[in-house]
Amino acid sequence: MRILRASFTILGLLLVVIRPAGAAPSSFLWVADSEGALKLSAQDGTQLLTISDVQQAKALAVDPGRGTLWLYAQRTLVAYDLAGNRQLAQPLSLSYTSSPLTSPLIAAGPASLDLRLSSSAPESALWAVISDEWPDGSSHPVAAGRLLSAYPGVIASKSLSDSQGDIVQPYGDYSVKSDAAPLSERPYQLEFWPIGNRFQKGHRIRLVVLGASAAWLVEGTVPSA
Repeated sequence: MRILRASFTILGLLLVVIRPAGAAPSSFLWVADSEGALKLSAQDGTQLLTISDVQQAKALAVDPGRGTLWLYAQRTLVAYDLAGNRQLAQPLSLSYTSSPLTSPLIAAGPASLDLRLSSSAPESALWAVISDEWPDGSSHPVAAGRLLSAYPGVIASKSLSDSQGDIVQPYGDYSVKSDAAPLSERPYQLEFWPIGNRFQKGHRIRLVVLGASAAWLVEGTVPSA
């Protein structure tokens, strides 16, 4: 499956935590639920913090390195610091939603997203999420992809291509860092984690592309660094 110049979003109760290499084990957990978000002690489950100014949280992402927590609720992405204070600066995203499908569609296996974009920063975290949007308007995560813009290189000989020769599972080259010149457009290929979903008739496919230091997770809890 190859997606060209588009975007999708993973929202559900997805949870991904960005932890730098060599970071110490987590001492607490972040949990998203219908009433907001909770920070719990990993040792005894003691509630350390409650964020309750948003309801029906569908996804939670934590970036301890930048001290940011993201909550997605009621089609709104809200940023907080790790003390639970809402932050004014929020990322801009692009989203694309298909028309209702006229027949079921099965998506299985690797997928990639080709983008051409520019940024005011030499290095940006790029995120893309694919969701299955039901007729009631709810979005259900299917797959997510991420890439640091400083590593745009792809090793074609190690990548997986389809019968037309298009790369569907890029093998990134992380041996050489290449910061982008500010506001200079260049291509990127984001690899999605493998997809396995049957989009039913009447459902929509939704893609969201986000430039931010966020990570997504699905229903559950993940320790934060």
